[in-house]
Amino acid sequence: MRRYLIHIILVSVLGAFAALSLGISAFGENQINLVEQTFLLNDKKEVTQLTQLVYDINPSIKQTVIEEIDMVHLENVTLEELETIENITQIEKLSEKSGQMSKVETESIKITDVTTNFDDVKRIDNRQALFSRKSSSLLDLLSWHVDDVTSNKQSYAIATGKNIKVAVIDSGIDTESAYFQKNLTLENAKSFVSNDESIIDENGHGTMVTGVLTQVAPDVKVTPYKVINATTGDSIWTIQAVIQAVKDKNQIINLSLGTYKKDNSKEERLTITAYERAIKFAKKNHVFVLASAGNDGLDLDALKLRERKIHLPGGMKNLFTIGATRRNDNKSSYSNYGNEIDFVAPGGDIYNDEGQLDLNEFIFTTYPVYLDNGLGALGIPQGYMFSGGTSLATPAVSGVVATIYEKYYQRYGIYPQNQVVNKLLKAGGVDIGTPGLDKYFGYGKVNGYQSLSKIN
Repeated sequence: MRRYLIHIILVSVLGAFAALSLGISAFGENQINLVEQTFLLNDKKEVTQLTQLVYDINPSIKQTVIEEIDMVHLENVTLEELETIENITQIEKLSEKSGQMSKVETESIKITDVTTNFDDVKRIDNRQALFSRKSSSLLDLLSWHVDDVTSNKQSYAIATGKNIKVAVIDSGIDTESAYFQKNLTLENAKSFVSNDESIIDENGHGTMVTGVLTQVAPDVKVTPYKVINATTGDSIWTIQAVIQAVKDKNQIINLSLGTYKKDNSKEERLTITAYERAIKFAKKNHVFVLASAGNDGLDLDALKLRERKIHLPGGMKNLFTIGATRRNDNKSSYSNYGNEIDFVAPGGDIYNDEGQLDLNEFIFTTYPVYLDNGLGALGIPQGYMFSGGTSLATPAVSGVVATIYEKYYQRYGIYPQNQVVNKLLKAGGVDIGTPGLDKYFGYGKVNGYQSLSKIN
């Protein structure tokens, strides 16, 4: 018998709360429409009302409750069952608001995204012999970005992020990577991707991000939370991961991903509100959250004014938004900018000042050994990648923050509050661009060594 696959976007809301509808799939011999839907409620009373009602209608409907932000996610529910919920619920204004949760994308640029013809690419100066060595020492030798934020690794003598817990909410991790085996703590690692329980990185992005983080803070403890599959991710997975990372007692959360939503659209506003609640929950629990600014070269202030569109989670309140710089301290050509930028860090770029594709401008970092890096023509072994982006600038700052946490605890016996870390980042930062706070570099380029030197 023919089987049908139907994709539906269901729009529905319960009363004084907002329903966030997801992409829905349904199939079956009798064409039964099975859907997924997420509800963002006003309070725990409404959560209890909804979950009990759903259970009474059909106990087999899978319910995921994120009580910290009054969210309920339903799976394997039929359209008829949702209609029944709408008809008999005691929650007022059933269809007042509705919206669809957005996808999220990684915010990095691999060299293979730009070209696969390396004939005209400027190579690493006098270092071709290195690429015949399959060794983690490659990262140490090709690490201008790390030298930049650690003052040529002088910060290592003060702090290395020892035992500081960082959640990398991304595409998973290469668990077999030799470079950061000592850093991984997988007890709480989890995939939030639908129908995928594995934390294995099928995209490469999470492994690249973790490579930068562990270069800046060599002894940091990393827990991966997978919210991006081989191609894309989902905001609801990201929000779930943020809440879980806080509950798992991570001290720092790295979000090298993003999306754009219009704040004057009632549908898109729901996604924004969900992120706001999750980030506020993290801040309330004294977790330091960092997010990438985005790679579209946009003026975020003008974008909001002109189109009422905002970038998130980077660009939101209660977290720190990170932009990217080039090797010469100019803003990276792709890096978004605006008053939302708090700090910048090296993210590299694609071309040099002469407009030539230049490996020296990229960030050299880790990559899953089981994914072809496409760099065989350059003699570069598997397990490494030339990349760039605000996605890679962000973990550089996360690494600096981890070292601040370690040193501050050593000095005072307590971990610093967010405002203290912010103050130390400002005090140690390098003011580039217009003196003081500006829309391209925020409060400046982070420098871990100088910030650590302020703790006395």
